[in-house]
Amino acid sequence: GVTSSTGGPLLVAGPEYCRALAGVLLTNCRLRSLALHNHPFSDAGLGVMAKALESNRTLTSLSLKGSLVGDAGAAALSRALRSSAPISNLNLRRCGLNSEGVAALGSALVDNRYLRSLDISCNRVGADGV
Repeated sequence: GVTSSTGGPLLVAGPEYCRALAGVLLTNCRLRSLALHNHPFSDAGLGVMAKALESNRTLTSLSLKGSLVGDAGAAALSRALRSSAPISNLNLRRCGLNSEGVAALGSALVDNRYLRSLDISCNRVGADGV
């Protein structure tokens, strides 16, 4: 199985955890910045959270640095970026993205008028993802 840096089992941030975060994103009108570093999100969990981001009107900075986002998570986040979510800074450094996930994010930028900073460094992106 997958282990953490301390040698213990790596707990995946599943749907229940992400539903709790989604609840915060849907009801908190003061939160401007959220940093969730080194979280191994499940695809379903990140999908729930990204759906909440579509309705959030206050979060401007989201950092998932070092978290397991992957291409499915990037696709979910790209849907949030296409909405009116006012995220201006998005950090996806070392998030397990491949060309497919980066392409999904890139397609969302066509419709997005808020994003000013996107960090996708240290991912496995080939020339076809750029």
